[in-house]
Amino acid sequence: MRGWRKRGWLVIAGVVGTLGTLATAGLIVICTGSYDIAASGGHTGLVRWGLEMTMENSVRRRASGLEPPARFAAADVAAGAAHYRDVCQHCHGGPGVRRSGWAEGLNPAPPELAEKVARWRSGELFWIVRHGIRMTGMPAIGADHSDRDVWNIVAFIERLPDMSAGEYRGAAGGNGRSRGDRPAHVH
Repeated sequence: MRGWRKRGWLVIAGVVGTLGTLATAGLIVICTGSYDIAASGGHTGLVRWGLEMTMENSVRRRASGLEPPARFAAADVAAGAAHYRDVCQHCHGGPGVRRSGWAEGLNPAPPELAEKVARWRSGELFWIVRHGIRMTGMPAIGADHSDRDVWNIVAFIERLPDMSAGEYRGAAGGNGRSRGDRPAHVH
């Protein structure tokens, strides 16, 4: 019995010692500024993985239970397209429209939504658009957009993967471009 007790204390001491060492190493990195936080460089693979996992799990947890309206009318999608053009396109671009030049310097780079939207449920997209994502450049637009406006944006971005450049221009109004946006290179 004494042998088990002694081993138990050794295991606990080992765990506490390991956690203490990791905490000390973390404080050294924080206090010395040795981790490069420049937006012009990328994160290490481990840091990128940790940030992405934290973001995905946080969004999924906070968005659980959010359900979209039962149905979106064509007018809702059109309203979402106009909001997207004015608020989102600068960073995310759209079919046939590249993101604005200044958005190229964001780190992490804003995702091409047509490629990433399928990863998320509607409620999760709503939560992301409404609340934003810290330290990514993704703003919280819920402060100056109603929940209905945000749902309309979600309705529109869920249609992006199947949209051609011409359909996007029509949905976004005119040429689909906001001031400062550049057309994508078409081959």
